[in-house]
Amino acid sequence: MKNTVSTLLKQKQEGKKISMLTCYDYSTAKLMEEVGVNTILVGDSLGNTMLGYEDTIQVTMEDMIHHCAAVSRGLKNTFLVCDMPFMSYQTSVYDAVVNAGRLMKEGHANMVKLEGGKEVCPQIEAIVKASIPVCAHLGLTPQSINALGGYKVQGKTESDAQKLIDDAKAVQEAGASMLVLECVPADLAAKNNKNTSYSNNRYWSRKPVRRTGTCISGHVRNVYRLRAKIRKTVRRCRRNNEKKHSKNIWKKFRAEPSRQKNTHTK
Repeated sequence: MKNTVSTLLKQKQEGKKISMLTCYDYSTAKLMEEVGVNTILVGDSLGNTMLGYEDTIQVTMEDMIHHCAAVSRGLKNTFLVCDMPFMSYQTSVYDAVVNAGRLMKEGHANMVKLEGGKEVCPQIEAIVKASIPVCAHLGLTPQSINALGGYKVQGKTESDAQKLIDDAKAVQEAGASMLVLECVPADLAAKNNKNTSYSNNRYWSRKPVRRTGTCISGHVRNVYRLRAKIRKTVRRCRRNNEKKHSKNIWKKFRAEPSRQKNTHTK
C-alpha cells in the first residue's frame, strides 16, 4: 500500500508504529522499500555523508534534486521527504514556493522539509497553499549551526523548552504535516508529541538515542531491526548471484571436455 500523509496520520491515530530512515541513493532505497520502511528522508546531511562537506550549509538545490531523484527511482510505496537546503527558502516566500516546487517536480519528492519555527511560518503557509506537504524541523537545526555555536542539545532550559513547544504549535497551525525534533531532551519531545497532532513526530533525544538517524518516539520506534532485514536481503542477493555464477562456471567446465574430445576425434 502506498504511504501518504493521510495513511501516516491514520497510523498515528491508531497507535501504530511508523518507521523513517535517511537515504541518499537508489540501491539503498530499493532495500529500504523491500523491507517496508514507511518514510524515507533525503536529508541535506548528504553534504557531510556523501559529498565530504564540513556542514550542510554548502549543499545546493542541484545536490538535493540529484539525490532525491535517485532515491525516488528505487521507491514504489515509500513516502519520500526531501530537505530544502540552506537559503532556498529563507530569502523570501516566493523563493520558498519555487524551490519546493522544483523538489517535487524534478526530485519527485512527496514532501519537503525546512528548518525553523515561527520565522518560517509564512513560507510554510505559502508552500502548503501550493498543494505541497511540509515537514517542519525544530531543535538542533544544522543550517543554523553558526548561530547556535555548535551541535548542542536544544531546549534544556525552561524558556528554550517553552519556545520549542510554541514553535511546534505555530508550524502546525501554518500547515506542517510532520515534525522533526532533533537533539532535544526525551521528556520535552514526549510532551510535544502529546500537544500536537502531526502525522509523524520524529526526534533524536540525547540520552536514549546515540546513533545518528535512529528514531524513538510514541510512533516512530527504534529501527535497528530493519538493518538486520536489509543485511539479510543483501546476503540473499549475493548468494543468488554466487549460485548463478557457479552454475555458469560448471556448465562451461562440463562443455569444455566434450569440445576437446570432438576435436581429438577429428
